[in-house]
Amino acid sequence: MNNYDMLPGRVVVFANPGAKLFSKDWYTAAQHILTRMKFNHTALGFFKFDVHDEDTLFEAKEAQSVTPWDKDNVEEYYIFQIKWYTQQEIETALWNLYKEFAGKPYAYLQLLYFVVRYIWETKWVVKYFGWLPRLFGKPANVKLWNNWFVNGTICSELFYRFMEHLVKIRMNKELNDELNKWNANNFNAGDSYNFMMAIPSVFDMIYHKPYTGK
Repeated sequence: MNNYDMLPGRVVVFANPGAKLFSKDWYTAAQHILTRMKFNHTALGFFKFDVHDEDTLFEAKEAQSVTPWDKDNVEEYYIFQIKWYTQQEIETALWNLYKEFAGKPYAYLQLLYFVVRYIWETKWVVKYFGWLPRLFGKPANVKLWNNWFVNGTICSELFYRFMEHLVKIRMNKELNDELNKWNANNFNAGDSYNFMMAIPSVFDMIYHKPYTGK
C-alpha cells in the first residue's frame, strides 16, 4: 500500500498551475482566476474494483460517478487521509454519500456564482462596500451566501457533504465548526484544501505529487 493509492475515504485535491486561459485547459484556468488559487478539482477515494484490481474515485463529472484513479495523468495533486474517524465510520459515511448523490447531475450553473464570490472577496469591495450585504439580510462573509443555482452538485460540494455525513455519525467539534464557515454550494476545490489543512487533528496530508511543468 502506497500513500498515492486510493483507499475508500481518502481525499484528493487536484491542481494544474500551468493551465492557460486560451487553451484546452481554459476551464481550469478560469477557476484559478476566480478562486485566486491553483486548485481545480476534489475527489474521494472509493471502493476498489476487486476483479480488475483498480482503485477508484467518487467524483463530480457530468454526473456524480465512480471513475478509475488515473494518477499518472494528473499534473499535480494532494492526498489527505482522515485520521480522527475509524475506517468503518469513514466507509459508512462514504456509502451514505454515494447512495444520496450517485447519478445526480453536475451543477454547471453553480460555477457562475463564483464570479459573485470573486467580486465580494476583492479587498477594495470589502473595504468600501462590505456593509451593503447586511442591508439585504445577508451575512458579511460571502462564503456563507447561498448559491443562486441549487440544483446539481459540483466536486467540492460532494466533499462538503461527505464531511456532513461524518459529523452525523460522530460529532467532531473542529470539523463541524469548519463546516459552518461555508455554505455547501459556495465551496470550491481550493476551499477543500484549506479546510483540511486547517484541521490537522482530523486530516493528514500523506502525499503530494508536485507540478513539473511538463
